[in-house]
Amino acid sequence: MALPARPHLSIRVLSFVIACALLALISFNAGSEGRLRKTYSSVSKQAKQSAASAASTLAGHAQPNVDAKPHKVGTSPTNISDEQPSVDAQPQKFTTPPTNTSEEQPDIDARPHNDMTPSTNISAPDVYALPHNITSPSISISSPAPFPPLPPPDDEEYMAICMAVKDQSLDLPEFFSHHYFHLGIRRFYVFDDGTEPPLSTASYPIPSSSITWVYFQPHIHSNRLGERKGIQEKYYTGCVKMFGDRHKWMGFLDADEFLEMTGGETLSEFLHDWARNDTVGAIGVNWLVHSSAGLLTRPADGPRKAFNRCIVDNIHNDNLKVKTFVRPALFGYMWNCHCMAKLKNEAIQVGENGDLITRNCDRSPITRDRWALHHFGTKSREEFLQKQERGKIRGGKSTAHWWKKIENAEQRNCSELTKYVP
Repeated sequence: MALPARPHLSIRVLSFVIACALLALISFNAGSEGRLRKTYSSVSKQAKQSAASAASTLAGHAQPNVDAKPHKVGTSPTNISDEQPSVDAQPQKFTTPPTNTSEEQPDIDARPHNDMTPSTNISAPDVYALPHNITSPSISISSPAPFPPLPPPDDEEYMAICMAVKDQSLDLPEFFSHHYFHLGIRRFYVFDDGTEPPLSTASYPIPSSSITWVYFQPHIHSNRLGERKGIQEKYYTGCVKMFGDRHKWMGFLDADEFLEMTGGETLSEFLHDWARNDTVGAIGVNWLVHSSAGLLTRPADGPRKAFNRCIVDNIHNDNLKVKTFVRPALFGYMWNCHCMAKLKNEAIQVGENGDLITRNCDRSPITRDRWALHHFGTKSREEFLQKQERGKIRGGKSTAHWWKKIENAEQRNCSELTKYVP
């Protein structure tokens, strides 16, 4: 009777097992679902963070807005765009070069200047393209403007100057500069009377091609001043004989004489005007003798600016004397260093108004309406003593009497040349 109950027991046991299995499965599924939710939540959170990071990175590589502000000058940029920068962008800080400079050759105006150190990577620069160093004055500062306005250069060498000089290398620079720039003269013949070293070895502020040097060895002429009479006149005559066929006019000046055109003409215009008169072979210009102006030593500014006092015109003083420009085609020979003695074809020597100048080489009445010759004969006391020591080229010495004669004469202000530049 017990046997018929087994199937029911087995069914119950089986049902219990199945129920336990279902409960276990339901419990497992519930735990798995929780873990899946947690996993999904974690992955989702990471994905959002990655997306935000990616968006931030992409924003850093985006093309800059054309209205973007420049980088702060005090800090180099750390995120330089790989794309072409805005045309309105400001330059980087000068002291730190950009870290992503284009490999293409930049436009010369786009090169950054280094305010502290000149660039060392400039190939064959134009002088205006060189970077300036702001720690020191620029070396390209322009010189003062010329004054008065400069005349056209006499490139055809219509006129020239002959000089006889010795031991005056300090006097020649300003003489050359004045007559080259302000008179337009482009040819100077300098007869060097034995200066050691020769005057031609010094530096001068005009092109060396404008100066022709004729050097005489010291032993050629006697050093005894009493035996040198007429040497300066021989130099002047030799200058015309050697080079006169190259010019229409030649002037005879000393290194302490400075010509001034007072009537608004250039020297070239003035001489061209007289060249139309075939009877005129030479023109004389009156001296305007300057004093020492009370200076005892050589001034640093040169004679034109320093010696601004001169003697008043008087028929008994040296302002009567003239120096001469001659037409080589009519040249005869010199009487003395001041004027002509003989001209060809019965030509005459005149003053600026056509008045005759005779062999005494004085011109009266004294006028300087068209030109004048400033004669810095004494200069400072120091320079006058040096002049006495070396003596005159033509012989003799500048005397103490002549110094007193000039210094004690009635004087006036002579500032005509003080403003000349250069």
